[in-house]
Amino acid sequence: MSKLKGLSFPLRVGPRGHFIKTTGVDKIKDNIKHIVYTQLGERHMRPNFGTLGHLSLFRSSSVKDINFLKKNLIRGIELSDNRIIVASLDIKIPEEDGKMEIFLTFKLDNYTEFQDLAITV
Repeated sequence: MSKLKGLSFPLRVGPRGHFIKTTGVDKIKDNIKHIVYTQLGERHMRPNFGTLGHLSLFRSSSVKDINFLKKNLIRGIELSDNRIIVASLDIKIPEEDGKMEIFLTFKLDNYTEFQDLAITV
């Protein structure tokens, strides 16, 4: 894979007033966060980009709903960026703060080493 680089997500401004850029695996991690935070159909020129994760934010945390969300997140990530292969995805919903934690292990199709990513929604 060639050296991947681009603007960080979420957009951040550095000390000199320029947008901060990320490269390599950090850029892929930013891309995954962007996919998870984007609703399916939200991007008009790419209607298959994103996930249906927003539908699960205010649902109960039953096993059926968690499994639906896991399958949807894996499918959305792999379809939105075909370089990513999801090895495992775990979701934890703490009772007290109302946030959802997503723990993801993935690898890029050309690499053998796995990467970990934690996303709080």
